[in-house]
Amino acid sequence: MTYQPGNPSGRGDDALDSVAELTSAGDVGSVPTGRLIPRLGAQDPRTGRWVHVHLQDPATRTLLRPPCLYALADAILAGRRPEPHAHHAHHVAQTLRQMAGAPFAAGPIPRR
Repeated sequence: MTYQPGNPSGRGDDALDSVAELTSAGDVGSVPTGRLIPRLGAQDPRTGRWVHVHLQDPATRTLLRPPCLYALADAILAGRRPEPHAHHAHHVAQTLRQMAGAPFAAGPIPRR
């Protein structure tokens, strides 16, 4: 899979976004906890299918550790892609690196 910017709704800057964290509430079903989980979206250019990676450690419910965020940034920049995809990939990788270095300094990730 090659990183492609954008998202299924057609907005181009949502490769990084946040989704509401949900918890089970018995008979009520799933309810939001009030926390947002950052996630990375990537599209397979051959099939058009999307995959989303939550940038949260499921065991600790905290942001992924810096080495994981740096590895994701490096993976996004691997390979070649035409503009404007190359510029957008660089922007997303830079944001991941900012999150790794100072998680709160990267600024909020837009919520869909």
